[in-house]
Amino acid sequence: MQEKKANKQRKLRGWPALVILTLDLFGLLWVWIGADFDGAGKVVFTALLQVIALLLLIIWILFLSRVAWRKRLTSFATILLVLLIFGLLFQIRDVSGNLVPTLVWRWSEGPDLPLPTETPGTSIRGLQGADPVAVSTSNDFSQFLGPNRNAKIEGIRLNPNWASNPPREIWRIAIGAGWSAFSVFGNLAITQEQHDGQELVVSYELLTGKVVWTHSDEARYASLLGGVGPRATPTIAGNSVFTMGATGVLNNLDLATGEVKWRKNVLDENGTKAMEWGISWSPLVLDSLVILNTGGGPGPALTAYHVSSGEKVWSSGNDRSAYASPMFARLAQTDQILAFNDSSLTAHNPVNGEILWRYPWPWQNVEVVAQPVLIPGNRVLLSTGYGVGSKLLEIVPAADGLSPKLLWKSNRLKAKFTNVVYLEGFIYGLDDGILTCIDAADGKRKWKRGRYGHGQVLLVDNLLIVQAESGDVALVEAKPEAFNELGRFAALDGKTWNNPVFVAPYLLVRNGQEAACYELAILN
Repeated sequence: MQEKKANKQRKLRGWPALVILTLDLFGLLWVWIGADFDGAGKVVFTALLQVIALLLLIIWILFLSRVAWRKRLTSFATILLVLLIFGLLFQIRDVSGNLVPTLVWRWSEGPDLPLPTETPGTSIRGLQGADPVAVSTSNDFSQFLGPNRNAKIEGIRLNPNWASNPPREIWRIAIGAGWSAFSVFGNLAITQEQHDGQELVVSYELLTGKVVWTHSDEARYASLLGGVGPRATPTIAGNSVFTMGATGVLNNLDLATGEVKWRKNVLDENGTKAMEWGISWSPLVLDSLVILNTGGGPGPALTAYHVSSGEKVWSSGNDRSAYASPMFARLAQTDQILAFNDSSLTAHNPVNGEILWRYPWPWQNVEVVAQPVLIPGNRVLLSTGYGVGSKLLEIVPAADGLSPKLLWKSNRLKAKFTNVVYLEGFIYGLDDGILTCIDAADGKRKWKRGRYGHGQVLLVDNLLIVQAESGDVALVEAKPEAFNELGRFAALDGKTWNNPVFVAPYLLVRNGQEAACYELAILN
């Protein structure tokens, strides 16, 4: 009798496990269907639910299952062993824009490349034996997001028929880690990349992918979520290349040779700190000034240096800088420098840095990355991700100078770390990874289609070149009537957050592993 009673007590009690799994399933349905989370929020809450479910299942096994203690302890030990083996075999190398982890073997090599051993002018892995070809272009892409820092190329008509005229690969090379894009002047394409403990500025031949020169600084930025390497895109002005490293090193390099004209650490000089995800400000050159954010906190938000000497000309503001770069604007007949900060948009007098007006952006712990977008009629569009959305401001005269006036706000476009473009009354961009068109008049959505992840957008005439986070490049019509993807090809392999660059007829793309140049068909 006692033996039967003991066996009955040891019979598996399964309903608590069924309840746990059922609640976990309903929780997942709520996260992915019912809740108003962005992509990263869905991933975070999904992971949290699985951790809670696993802990509850362990509690069930140990205290509620009713099986023999030997089986309980064996099951618990097996779970721990599996987790231990998994941790010993795999590591998280990085994450996607939605925080989905990339798992690799623990003994896998990191994304950094060793310092190049090739002499200047030789190829890393381009067209072997190709001779340098001098080119003269009328549409140089010499700074972040192009000639006007608005991700727009005008006066060039792409052939939209990629089926009959597909992009043609010119060269492809291995490249060091980093999220810097290329800047192009003539036959030089210049970017930043990480090689072991060195941040490199590398000048490549546009038409061959061969190295022309390199400059290195002993610096390295790395984080699990943000990745490895420099972020900022070089700025080419005159015979100089201005670069900003991820740890605060500002260089003025000779365009032809890469020799240092002057160099300084702007964080040390201004008594400020680097931000959590590394410095991504691309220097703005305006007349005799090179202007950049410097306020990782505490200290001045914006600083101007003399182009030739590197001497500080002015500093201004005390808002903590974000990840957007300063840009020039003429609004309400007034020249100004716009700085999209962590908690505000400020406009500065280019001559002395004086703040002309300020608009609060009061969201805490929301990273500001996307550039402000200038829209005709003295209007400025601001957008951030993480559920915040967009606002359209009009800059109007006021008693004390200029004042920003809110026209509308919308959650229909949430630019996380992409940039958006404007064309003929409509705004196009990636809303948390999905391509979206909204009306600039009222912020209402026209359409939302095409899942490209946290990539980038470049407008060429009336066509959108969409660099997907996966490495694919797509061609999409910039029309408010409907979404229409005209073509797509696998341009790169792996996560791509870098901005594409177009210098007709060449499309330059890169990520933290490789770079490639494609020739696109042009209409006469």
